[in-house]
Amino acid sequence: MSTNDCKTVQPYLSAYHDGELAAGQAATVAKHVESCESCAAELSSFTSLGSDFAQTPIPAKPSDLWQRIERELPTTVEPVTLSRRFSVWIRESPYGAGLVSMAASILLLLGFGLWYGGDQGSVNKTAGGMAMHSHDGEEAMSADHMVEFAG
Repeated sequence: MSTNDCKTVQPYLSAYHDGELAAGQAATVAKHVESCESCAAELSSFTSLGSDFAQTPIPAKPSDLWQRIERELPTTVEPVTLSRRFSVWIRESPYGAGLVSMAASILLLLGFGLWYGGDQGSVNKTAGGMAMHSHDGEEAMSADHMVEFAG
């Protein structure tokens, strides 16, 4: 820190006034303040400001302050259940939305798998399922029949 540069010294004046600077920095600021009227005036303004605050009376707290605070507090405590804790965690956790999205995706995939995959051992009679296997003694549907069936 240069002793001749006010722009360099001024940010340290408050810390110098409060005794928060290291010995080397404090000596540099003190040397500059001795030769600079502007910085000396600013340093004295910190002193007068501090004395103004020291002379300001602290207002007394109202005698019924604690009673007013207690009246504002809720009277019943809501029980904390596991489902409530989980719902709060889902809302406040950065992973909550991702976890819910992943669970929904897995359920959708399982649902589609059950809907369209079905049981391969028997004829699927649910909507969307088409039997592609043959029964005992019957021929499987050929590619030509599939094209004809699809129309």
